[in-house]
Parts: sequence; C-alpha cells; structure tokens
Amino acid sequence: MAITPTDKPQLVLVTGAAGAIGTIVCQYLMSRGHHVRAFDLNTSPHGDEILVADLADRAAVRHAVSGCDSVIHLGAYPNNEDFLDVLLKPNVIGLYHVCDAAREYQVKRLVLASSVQVIWEMPHRLERMITIEDGHALNNHYALTKLWAEQMGELYAKKYNVPTIAVRIGWLPRTQAQFDQMASSPHGPEMYLSTNDAATFFTAAIEAPDVTYAVLFLSSKPRSGKPFWDLDLAKRTIGWEPRDTFPQGV
Repeated sequence: MAITPTDKPQLVLVTGAAGAIGTIVCQYLMSRGHHVRAFDLNTSPHGDEILVADLADRAAVRHAVSGCDSVIHLGAYPNNEDFLDVLLKPNVIGLYHVCDAAREYQVKRLVLASSVQVIWEMPHRLERMITIEDGHALNNHYALTKLWAEQMGELYAKKYNVPTIAVRIGWLPRTQAQFDQMASSPHGPEMYLSTNDAATFFTAAIEAPDVTYAVLFLSSKPRSGKPFWDLDLAKRTIGWEPRDTFPQGV
C-alpha cells in the first residue's frame, strides 16, 4: 500500500497504543507524517512520544491530551467482564477523563472507539443492512460502555464544541485462535476488519474536514458483497472506504 505524506501534520494522541488496533494506527499515522503521542498501560512499539500510564489517572490523561490536535481513543478493556471490578475504570472513568480533557484543551477532532456489539441483539441483524438510524440493541455490559462512549461523544460535540466521531468497530482477529474461529463461522468473514483498513480509517477520521458529530461503522468489505451495516456512511462522512476482504490484510 503506497503511503502519501500528509501536507497537514498533526500532533495525535492515541490511547490503547500498544493494542492490536492501536499499534497499527500509530505506525500508519507516523508514516503519513503525523507526530504520535502513544498512551497505554504497556510500552507501545510505535510513537514519537511514549507514555505509560493508566486512563483512570486523570492527571496523566490531561497531560497526554495537552497540546494535541486530535485524539484517537482506543484504550479500553476489550471484552465483556464484571462491570464494577473490570470495566468501570478503563471503559467509563477513563472515557470521561479523555473526553473532558479534549474539552479542556479544545482538540480539533476526538475519535472514540465503539463496537458493533451495540447492535448485536437486533433480530434482523443478519437479514438486512443495519443503519445508524436503527439505533442499538445491547447484549452485555461491555456493549453498554461502548454505547455510553457514543453518547458521551455526542454530548461533548454538541455542548462543548469538540468535533467527535464514534466508531462501531467490526471483528479484527488478534490471535490465531480468533482467526480460526472467524474462518469457520458462517458470518465471521462478513464482520472482518483488516489491519490495513483499520489504519486507513482512523487516519481518515482525524484528517477529514467538517465533521461535528458522527457515528460510523468500520469493517472491511464483506465477502458476500452484502454488508451487515452501512459502510457507505464512512465514505460519505470522511471519504473512506474499505479495500480488503477476508482474509486479506490479516
């Protein structure tokens, strides 16, 4: 994939920078010429600045957001777990710290990771394409925290003038076992997200002009050609469209 350097480099904070998506997003942003401030509980392999800290530490988050043009907030506990003991700090308190710091320092774009799990219980999910207007149907507490991320983003966009995009992320296999599970599932390849498509999407999300607030779906092209959700919305909103189909770009 040929990469063209941007003519408008930004200072971008990426939380969850050591994660599966964060790692490739940081790497791609840097290849575009952006200056990446990488924030994670663990040391990130990519970043012009590496910050090892906890999202529950408000002072650390404020320091990380200070001076940034854009924030890509990927940091979270990535699966369903006990709400109070596991999800509350990273997925709720940490989210608040990021959004409120974005308000305080008036970042030009805030991108928040949601999940397609927020629509998982829709009875017609496999029968026709889901749009944002269909709303949500949750199946666990993790999905609840992701819906809250969407609604927190809307609040900060409309009340505090922080331009925000919330992203309902598809299924990016992180291990060989997850890849095998996806490959053997009758619907798994239709929900697939490649590393290449994730990298280009999040870069487009900070570079696209004129977005006040949007919720977008993110996955690669469905193998059947019939998307489960409205992928064209990303093209209309930020000029992005997927290139890969399972198993390309694993």
